Amino acid sequence: MIFIEEFRAHLGDHAALAKLLASMPLPRSVRPLLLKPFFGRKWNSMEQRDHWLASDGLRVVYIEISGVSASLAARLRMRFDDCRTATPGLIPSRTAILELLSLITEDSRVA
Repeated sequence: MIFIEEFRAHLGDHAALAKLLASMPLPRSVRPLLLKPFFGRKWNSMEQRDHWLASDGLRVVYIEISGVSASLAARLRMRFDDCRTATPGLIPSRTAILELLSLITEDSRVA
C-alpha cells in the first residue's frame, strides 16, 4: 500500500515550520534554502520512502511518499517534472501526486 503524507507551513509561522522540519530528514541543512523558491527530493532506499520539499519563498510543503519502489518513485518524479516544465514553479501537493500515481499505476492501492 502506498501512503502519502503532506505537511504545510508558512515561513512566518515558526511553530508550524519547526514541526514540519522536525518530521523530515536533515531539517537544519534545508531551512536556509526555503527562504526563496526551492524544490528538492530525497529517496530513502532503506525505508522505501521518497521525500519532497518545496517552497515558494512564503509557504513550505513537505510530502512523504511511502510504500513505493525506487522505479515507481522515479516514474512519479519524471511525470511531476513534466508538469513543472509546463508550469514552472509548480508546488507539489498530495492531490497532484495521487493523480499522477493513479495514471502511472492504474492502481487503487494509494492512500
